Parts: sequence; structure tokens; C-alpha cells
Amino acid sequence: MNWILLALLAPLIYAVNVFVDKYLISSKIKNYRSLPVFGIFLAVPAAVIFWVLSGFALLNFKDSLLIILTGMLTIWAFSFYLEALIKEETSLLIILIQLIPVIVLTLAYFILGETISLKQLFGFGLLLASSILISIKKDKSKFRFTRALVFILIADFLWASAYILVKFASSSLSFSSLIMYESLGVLIGGLGSVFFVSSIREAFLNTIRKIEKPVLGAVLFNESLYLGAKIITYLAVSMGPPALISVLGSTQIFYGIFLGIILTMLLPKVFKENLSKQELYKKMFLGAVTFVGVVLLT
Repeated sequence: MNWILLALLAPLIYAVNVFVDKYLISSKIKNYRSLPVFGIFLAVPAAVIFWVLSGFALLNFKDSLLIILTGMLTIWAFSFYLEALIKEETSLLIILIQLIPVIVLTLAYFILGETISLKQLFGFGLLLASSILISIKKDKSKFRFTRALVFILIADFLWASAYILVKFASSSLSFSSLIMYESLGVLIGGLGSVFFVSSIREAFLNTIRKIEKPVLGAVLFNESLYLGAKIITYLAVSMGPPALISVLGSTQIFYGIFLGIILTMLLPKVFKENLSKQELYKKMFLGAVTFVGVVLLT
């Protein structure tokens, strides 16, 4: 398959994944903090399958530790992302997730010593401005930031940190080894959350006792969507230019806006996107500004 199609398919799957998460925590899973732990059910088979595909290759200690840490950070970021998702419109959060390149650029500047061009600074400014504007809510006569902002910023920081850790790994790291060790990190991070975070442990134990089979199937299906989108992204990167694939990944913004409109019309009790003309114009405009910002940063 053409790498452009893969690069456009992955953000669509990611957008669908976010809306299914919203559906699950709004309607089906009362203890939403348990949801990240279900990722370990796919992490084990994924680690085994990709270990076999890698020819049972083992990385050196440094690379294996770095990639395992990326998986741990990813699943911890998911917990903060859910806290944001329960408080805010899905399409708005998808726009705020695009702050990850800004954080990556900042971390790369201070940690990796990478330089920042004027074009990137301009893109940085556009992303920051659009994120601030999309986060502002009018509450009666006052303006305030969305309650989800702190949580999604923490999630973005953890996701960006995972990306930076990969930069420290060997450039010869294979696709199969990356998925295998990252899945192992998801497993360790998920188990760590259960053992050391009481709220997550209690939520998971309560959920696993009461969850119905169709709901469990939906949860595992959605986890497989996320894993599939990640694999498709890595495949696209292996076939085409990473910078352009990163830009195409930001089309998730527009998928999110359109899915939000359609799903709110079909399931208004679950998805409560603001469909007023003013709000839709705001999202489309700031979504476009965000997209341009990502293009300039890449």
C-alpha cells in the first residue's frame, strides 16, 4: 500500500479511537480510570508476536531500557488523557493533542541541543496561540481555561518525552524490536499502575468484576485500534519521509471535527459536541492554524 494512504489512514483510526474512548467512559465504564490497564491484555500478545517476527532479537541494555520506558510513559499518559476526555469535548482535545510537536521541539532544544529555525519558531507560536484560544471557555460573563487543560498538557508532555527517548536509541533499531519492547513497557507500566496507584487498582478490580462481555470486547477492540494505528504509522515511516508523515498525521484534527459533528447528531446523549456555527467556525479556523503550525515545525 502507498505510504501516503497509510499516513492518512493512521490519524483516522486514532480519531475513531478517541471517540470510542469517549463513548466507553461516558456510557459503559463507570470507573474510567481502569481503562488504561486493559492495554496490558494486548501488550502481551503484541510483545510475543513481534519478538517472533524480529527473529527473537534482543536489544542491548541501553536501547531496551529506553524503549521500555517509552511504553511505560505512553500508558501513564493515557491515564491523564482520560481525565481530560471525561471533562471536555473530544474534537477539542484532539486539537490540544497537537501540542506534542511543540513540547518535542522544546525538549529537543534543551536536551538534545537541536537548533530551532525561524520557521519553526513561527510554527511554535501558531500552535501555542491556537491551543490557548481553543482552551478558553466562556462561563457566564467570565472567561476561563477548560478544566481539561492541565491533564492533557501532562499527557502531551509524557507522550513527547517518549518520543525523545526513542531519539536516544540506536538508529538501527528495527520496527519489530521497537513494537516488542514498547509493548513490554506498556505491560510493565500498566502493572505498575495497578500495584502502586490505589485509585486505578480499585477502579480496575471493580470494573473487571462487573464488566459485560460485549463491553469488554469493545474495550479490547478499541485497544487494538490504537495498536493498529501505531503499527500503520511505523510502517508509513519505514516507507516514506517521516517529516511529511508527521504532517499528514495532523489531519486527525479535521477527522475529529467531522466525526464530532456526525456522532453528536447520531448519539446526542453520548457525544455532546457544541454544534453552534460560532463554535464550529472557531474549531475549523483554529484547527487549520494548528495544522499550519505543525507543517512549519516539521
